[in-house]
Amino acid sequence: MNRRLSLPFSFHSTAHVLMVVMIAASVVEQLLSRAGLPLFIFRTDLVLERYEAWRPFTALFVAVNTLEIIFGALIIYSLGGMLESRWSRARFLKLILGIPLAAELIVLLIAFAAPGPFRGAEFSGTRCMITTLWILYGLVASFSGQMLNFWGTPITGKTFAFIGLGFVLLGVVFGSPVAALPELKIGRAHV
Repeated sequence: MNRRLSLPFSFHSTAHVLMVVMIAASVVEQLLSRAGLPLFIFRTDLVLERYEAWRPFTALFVAVNTLEIIFGALIIYSLGGMLESRWSRARFLKLILGIPLAAELIVLLIAFAAPGPFRGAEFSGTRCMITTLWILYGLVASFSGQMLNFWGTPITGKTFAFIGLGFVLLGVVFGSPVAALPELKIGRAHV
């Protein structure tokens, strides 16, 4: 009777590790925020005025609400795992973390040059990472001529990528155009 403990997911890829890091960092950030000590979220004023330079990096792993954590974890685990298996681990990390980080740094430069609405705005690096994964996955499928299954409906990779862009645009309409700016940068990604 030798029973082994098994988890409902595996750590066969970097994408799976990123998912666990995202969940853990999001929970820790939420608990710290409740105590008045947010540590990881990206805010331009804290980077520029208090020199908290780690925030653009740590924010990549912080989801800001329950649905973002749940769906983000699923997207990172499944789409991220598939992209990583298609590419190398290094290329996967370079694109999935590099694009959102570059977008945050652009926002930081804009906030430095023209503070206005960019000072004090919070940015979800995880949301940017999730939409990056979604759009890149759609583009990869499109370039290879692969049909995708979106909740039982067959669609092209290009349509899948446009759905990801739609998520970003809906975030602009129903949220803040300023907060969605880092996500808009991913449209210039090269696959």
